[in-house]
Amino acid sequence: MEFHVYQNRGQRPLQEDRYVVTPLFDGTLIAVLDGHGGPGIAEDCALALPGLLQRALEELDRDETPPTAAFRRVIAELVARYPSARDVWMNDTGGTTLSAAFIEDDRITTAVLGDSPILLRIDGEDWIAPSHNVELNPKDVARIEAAHQDQIMRGELHIDSSHLRLASWTALALTRAIGDRDFARYLIREPEVETHPLTPESEFSLILATDGIQVSTDSETLEAHYTDLLDRVAAGGSAADLGRQHANDPRTSDNLTIITACRHGDGGSLRLPLHEYQGMKYAWVSDLPRSVRESLNQFLLASAVPSVPGVPDAAYPQDVLSWGRQNGIKVQFDEGEA
Repeated sequence: MEFHVYQNRGQRPLQEDRYVVTPLFDGTLIAVLDGHGGPGIAEDCALALPGLLQRALEELDRDETPPTAAFRRVIAELVARYPSARDVWMNDTGGTTLSAAFIEDDRITTAVLGDSPILLRIDGEDWIAPSHNVELNPKDVARIEAAHQDQIMRGELHIDSSHLRLASWTALALTRAIGDRDFARYLIREPEVETHPLTPESEFSLILATDGIQVSTDSETLEAHYTDLLDRVAAGGSAADLGRQHANDPRTSDNLTIITACRHGDGGSLRLPLHEYQGMKYAWVSDLPRSVRESLNQFLLASAVPSVPGVPDAAYPQDVLSWGRQNGIKVQFDEGEA
């Protein structure tokens, strides 16, 4: 199993993200925390999380109780610390998201509180964690509205298309988080926790990231983007490959943290769309992760195979298949078989 981490401050004056990658019992705990209003609460949670989860797993009897119960207990403990806590770094209204995964041989347990994405592909099936913010989670918004109708009627809380707003016009885009004292009475504090079974033969690709990878609020556009990111990791792309892509994206300027984890029985898998030009089918390879693209180009050069006439950065499907066989990579094409 491989893990990669990428972090970039972006155009922000301060890096407020924190992350965790650590062995725990016979598994691995990974997490990202997107701090806001200062990094203090995110840092404190990141330092506390491994010890709290280890204690919870021990006390709850791992043979009888799945890690879902431990995650719920730990996140409840973290939430209880901070509704009135002062962020020691900048101010007294800071907070953080928390997205975590505990990876074991037979399962992956995920927990999300906030809008830091978790993307998971197991044996070709994709799962995307819910995003707990106003723009992307109408169910959370409806729940908050139903619970606080009196405050909304009195003008103490206003919910627009993108934020919760107080009478002071202090704003927060999240519907769930740790901390955020000013919004303590309105935020939903329960995480969404899931268990994803694995078999000994299962292959998976996992991405945890802060919301700097969220390039759109359109659900279809975002789903296609997340599918592309999972494709890249499945094809051997690292967190740095994904990070460089987003660091140069004009739609994002936020802090960015990405953790990738993958387990493959062989060299991995790769899925490419087929295109047609003057009756010839070809695969366009320019969007592949740099390390994958360089490996493929070196193979094509060494094999002296002909290039696709009139189409730069392209390769014939049979040549891509030959490269895949040489490197133990399962290659699939979107339009039939080549």
